[in-house]
Amino acid sequence: MRNYIYLTLMVVFTVTPYTVCADSEIYWDYDIPIYNGGRDVSIKKDEKFCTYSVSYDLKINNTIELLIFYKNFFEKKGWSNPWEDLSSNGKMPLKWNGNIFNWNLEGMPEFIYSSYWKAQDIPVNGLVRVLLTGVSDGKFDAVVSIHMSPDIDLSPIFEFQERIVEDPRNIFLLHEAVQGNPFIMENFSAERNPKQSTNTIVQEYYMAVDNVLSQYREFYQKHIVK
Repeated sequence: MRNYIYLTLMVVFTVTPYTVCADSEIYWDYDIPIYNGGRDVSIKKDEKFCTYSVSYDLKINNTIELLIFYKNFFEKKGWSNPWEDLSSNGKMPLKWNGNIFNWNLEGMPEFIYSSYWKAQDIPVNGLVRVLLTGVSDGKFDAVVSIHMSPDIDLSPIFEFQERIVEDPRNIFLLHEAVQGNPFIMENFSAERNPKQSTNTIVQEYYMAVDNVLSQYREFYQKHIVK
């Protein structure tokens, strides 16, 4: 569950953006390249959570080719892959940091690869995610996603989530207070229910949320607003 929530927090960004001054466009100028043959490219920018995402469809023979492509892109920018440095020390064959398989709601198999890099001069992470949805004409049908986001400490949310599962009533209580999934980022800034504000669990939840939101505000003020 912890890993699931982490991915949710990184990926779901559909909230109302702040107003951003013109100079801040420097931060958004990532110029993420598209692998040869990529199509239906989508670019999304969420200014409140300082997140930049690119996704596209692709047919590919070997996902390692894609990993090499983005490894070169990030390393030319001076970014590094902490997991690669720790696990291989430059001596083991190149591989994705993580992979997982699953069956979607339609009962079809899916396979996901992911790797990430960290910037050196600014606390930002870059995540590359490849979703394989099938094979046709001898090639994988893939959806490639690249997400740039601040390196935020989400431990307050994780620690809170681990505490509340001890009593399932807490999950239903939080859902009533937030009127939705309390661990999806778009609900972090939802209007707070005054009827639930005195409940200890809800208070702890909002304390954890405020901790995370304050980090985004600090990042925004330090690295985007000029």
